[in-house]
Amino acid sequence: MDRLATARFAGLLFGAGSMAFGLVASSAPPPAAPKPVVFATAVAPVLKQFCAPCHSGVEPAAGLDLSRFKTEADVQKATDVWAKVVNRVTAGQMPPKGASQPTALQRRALSDWTLQVLGADCLKQDPGRVTLRRLNRFEYDNTVRDLVGVDFHASDDFPTDDVGYGFDNVGDVLSISPLLMEKYLRAAQTIASKAIVAPEDRIVKYEGANLHAPTAVGGSYEGGIELFTNGAVTANHKFTQAGRYIVRITAYGVQAGPEPVKMAVTVKGQIVARVDLTATVATTFEYPVQVDEGPGRIEASFLNDYYNAAAPNPKDRDRNMVVMAIEVKGPLDGAAVPVSQRHLIPAGSTLENLRQILKGIASRAYRRPIRTDELNRLFALSHRAIENGDSFERAVQLGLTGVLVSPNFLFRVENDPANAKTPIRTLNGYELASRLSYFLWSTMPDDELTQLAENGQLLKPTVMQTQVKRMLQDPRASALADGFASQWLELRKLQTVTLDPKTYPAFTETLRADMTNETKAFFAGVVREDRSVLDFLDAKYAYVNQRLAELYGLPAVAGDELRKVTLPDERRGGLLTQASILTVTSNPNRTSPVKRGKWVLENILGTPPPPPPPGVGDLGDAKQVLDVKTLRARLEAHRANPACAVCHEKMDPIGFSLENFDGMGRWRADDAGAAIDTLGVLPDGTKFSGPKELRAVLMTKKDQFIRCLTEKLLIYALGRGLGPADDCALTDAITAAKKDGYKFSAIVSAIVHSTPFTQRRINSK
Repeated sequence: MDRLATARFAGLLFGAGSMAFGLVASSAPPPAAPKPVVFATAVAPVLKQFCAPCHSGVEPAAGLDLSRFKTEADVQKATDVWAKVVNRVTAGQMPPKGASQPTALQRRALSDWTLQVLGADCLKQDPGRVTLRRLNRFEYDNTVRDLVGVDFHASDDFPTDDVGYGFDNVGDVLSISPLLMEKYLRAAQTIASKAIVAPEDRIVKYEGANLHAPTAVGGSYEGGIELFTNGAVTANHKFTQAGRYIVRITAYGVQAGPEPVKMAVTVKGQIVARVDLTATVATTFEYPVQVDEGPGRIEASFLNDYYNAAAPNPKDRDRNMVVMAIEVKGPLDGAAVPVSQRHLIPAGSTLENLRQILKGIASRAYRRPIRTDELNRLFALSHRAIENGDSFERAVQLGLTGVLVSPNFLFRVENDPANAKTPIRTLNGYELASRLSYFLWSTMPDDELTQLAENGQLLKPTVMQTQVKRMLQDPRASALADGFASQWLELRKLQTVTLDPKTYPAFTETLRADMTNETKAFFAGVVREDRSVLDFLDAKYAYVNQRLAELYGLPAVAGDELRKVTLPDERRGGLLTQASILTVTSNPNRTSPVKRGKWVLENILGTPPPPPPPGVGDLGDAKQVLDVKTLRARLEAHRANPACAVCHEKMDPIGFSLENFDGMGRWRADDAGAAIDTLGVLPDGTKFSGPKELRAVLMTKKDQFIRCLTEKLLIYALGRGLGPADDCALTDAITAAKKDGYKFSAIVSAIVHSTPFTQRRINSK
């Protein structure tokens, strides 16, 4: 087996989630044995002696029966399970303390055999198969913005997207319900009406609940308002620009007495008409007006109330006025056309251009050329408006609505050929452009990407590389901070964190937003400046405004704007010491070394601890006030339980080193007068104290961090969980990062050139 295959599988073996923090000096695999290791003589005896006593029989420990691994073929059938087993053994986590232990040579033989035999599996290069993906809420809003030019957050009304493998853009969890489909239709209609204003849309009608009158003078009557004494029915309208309008009043009189009902019409305080309202059925009266831009009240006033209870004819006793509706048409001259409309409907377009306009809109929305049959159906839908006497703009508006509810827009479709001769295919240019744009921008491809897809140039690695560089420098790359970093770093949890106001009175909603924005700006800066991703572990700078500078005790920074500043000392650096992370990993009224340690294991080292065993207990109420000495003592007692120690001996030392930061990230030398002990001791005996020394330890584990970050980026880029075959792409990306100074762009470039990103499996295996 070649060295490349061995190195690639090493990532699977030593990058599995159960790896022990602090026990393995480096994530690099041990050097290959000079001679091949034989399963029967070097591996099977280790399993039999040290593993089988617990992991076999009717009720094997942890439900894991290792007696099934009798031959190499048995291992080949369950490589995922085997990799985790070998990982735990080589990391020293198994067998458990107190049990008979294999020698270092025996552990080494186990890992060497695994690399030697199973590494070649990675060469299969199965690209996997991504489930048809619906646009998540973030992607939907961005795509609507770039498609029609309307920055309208329609998704605020959509249900929250589910999360899979840590991210909400994973196809397996992006389902669609009848309720969501209804909301899509409603949003499409709203978006289309904002993007394109048809002449019909310049008529605003107020009726029913949108008409108002004081209860002392009138009340609801047959869908309108009846005034039974002198008074006015009003409607509040916003005139979009200065100019000519037409105001229409639909009303009639309930006649009585010697004269007809008299009505006055007032617009923005100016009387525009006084009329004798002789009509006894609903009749519309029209009045041209010239008004200034801005909000204004329109009034239809009843001027001559009359009541005579003694009149011989009962119908001649009470004079009233009924207003059914108030309409405003306009502006009539030089009506402002939205920028979006000028973009979607070129100047001079007529009915003859309808098909071409719809073709352009749909092709961009579907992220590929529209088929003739699709265009015919869309044209028929729009042309129906023309047949019904509607305007050309209304026809385009209706077509746009149809596009926005099409599965071709709502889903990222990758259609496989029906007569495929191989089980794997390379993505076409349009599919690759879509994957690239939603990975880096969380939105549709722009014109440049689409043009490169159309002429086939995007499939060239050099062109792809140029596009990656361009896209990472584009402002739209900020979507990586909003979409990827916010989920990787669990920033979204900060929006729901509740801190005790008595303990942390300085924690405000404004400061909460500052904390989130700082971490996003920090991440975006690494991307924009193409810095080393090791800055995430130990940067000498931060992005702060006045409030954050005061929170951190930094030299004065004035104003609300975040700016990049050099940190004056070693207290802070990188992500771990930012207020957002420290607050998310705290309890309502105290810090939590366990949460902070767990966060580092999961999000920095990619070694999440397993769920706690049932019935092991905890520290009690998280809201209970504990001083630092009591808290540390309780945690140490907690670790005395062997069932708890396996996780806490890795989590707690990390958390202790961050205890100088309180629950909202402020530095403290003591806690309520009690000295803070930041000493942490890892399972291998490594000692460190405080955030500076923790960062130094983490920097020695940079290979683990690079793998963790790359794995999460690959999940986000692909929209699916990873399997053993994806380890090739991971290892290649890690290697590329090392060669290029750990730059962020190096990891991204390796991902977008990888087999799982550029290819797909046609048929499930």
